Amino acid sequence: MAGSGGDESVLVKFVTKQEQYAVSGAPVLVDVQKNAAKLNELLHVFIRQGTQASRELPKFEFVVEGQLLVGKLGLHLEERERSLEGVVEVEYLEKLPPPTPKDSLHHDDWVSTVHASKQWLLTGCYDNTLHLWSMEGLAAGQGDRAHRLTIPAHRAPVKAVTWLNGDTSPYSFISTSIDQTAVVWVWRSETNAVECVSECYGHTQSVECVAVDEKKEYFATGSWDNLLKIWTTDSLSSLHLLLSRHPRSSTSLVHTIQRALHLTNEGWEIAFQWVPSHAGIPGNEVADSAARMALTDVNTTPFPLPLSAAKRLISRVCRSTWNNTLGDALRITSMGHYRSDFPPAVDTEKCPRFHSHRLVLQSQLLVLNVATCYLPTLLAAAGVPPSRQHAVIRLTCAFLRKTGQLPRL
Repeated sequence: MAGSGGDESVLVKFVTKQEQYAVSGAPVLVDVQKNAAKLNELLHVFIRQGTQASRELPKFEFVVEGQLLVGKLGLHLEERERSLEGVVEVEYLEKLPPPTPKDSLHHDDWVSTVHASKQWLLTGCYDNTLHLWSMEGLAAGQGDRAHRLTIPAHRAPVKAVTWLNGDTSPYSFISTSIDQTAVVWVWRSETNAVECVSECYGHTQSVECVAVDEKKEYFATGSWDNLLKIWTTDSLSSLHLLLSRHPRSSTSLVHTIQRALHLTNEGWEIAFQWVPSHAGIPGNEVADSAARMALTDVNTTPFPLPLSAAKRLISRVCRSTWNNTLGDALRITSMGHYRSDFPPAVDTEKCPRFHSHRLVLQSQLLVLNVATCYLPTLLAAAGVPPSRQHAVIRLTCAFLRKTGQLPRL
């Protein structure tokens, strides 16, 4: 509507949800050229008239047609195609000061992620480290003195962190990194000791984010490899393995426990109890103590070593002894430019002597899909399929015999 002198005005009804600053709901005529500052002056007059007090009043912000008023009232209404006819409802609310830094926490590189619990602040940095800070210390303005621990957590920059249990000690949290891993940590604040309890592999690109479900049973990770992976936070997978009919694991303990299940046919009752680890459950510490006692108690009964495991250990010891003995023998040969001050291993690929014989051996080995010419490896037939081991050893001995080195071994 038009006011005196050709100035345009509009009927405005001021409303607010902050009852201490409420004014009469009667519409008033307001010049459309007024901005937020001018509306503040007008509103202060109305509030003081209603309370009959000269108290200090805050500045207000105004919401018109669902948008914050940033300029003149008339232009704001025109941009939203709002007619000046009728009553325009203007909501006002106390203007809060913008956040200002209370403190600065020093890091050696870019801080890529933060997550706070009630007591602690967890930060991740591009220098591959995690940092723990006391929220109480930060609130008291202690700054860097609130720093509790630096953890060299990853082999590449940290991308995301989240608390798994941030309420009671031992605390637990998860970190992810460009090194393609997610790591679960346990921290005991009373001793300021941290332990990596699980390193999760499976992504093929940087792991960018992580989140934990409300029950603290699972967590999810997202990666640049276009995959979202779901992980368990405890040993539930071990329970599934024990209850499996055909476990893929060859662990002796698994098979021993499964054989014990046959006792149920004789009237015994066997129950598997799933106890989530590091999830703030009091029984966890009791279970951990029992596990430690099992390792130290002199009355414990050791499990017999499975035959397959014994064979692997014997084979490993024999191969190591053979390689060491062969290395000592080669140390006194005249192959290559070898001298006593050189490393004990002799690599025929670099030997300048017996060039023609070496080329023949290399061509024969390539036919057998063997790419190395390292003598200890060839004589042990290490890494060679059993069907080809005899041929590799025969060709290697022939090479040593033709070059006159076999009698020296």
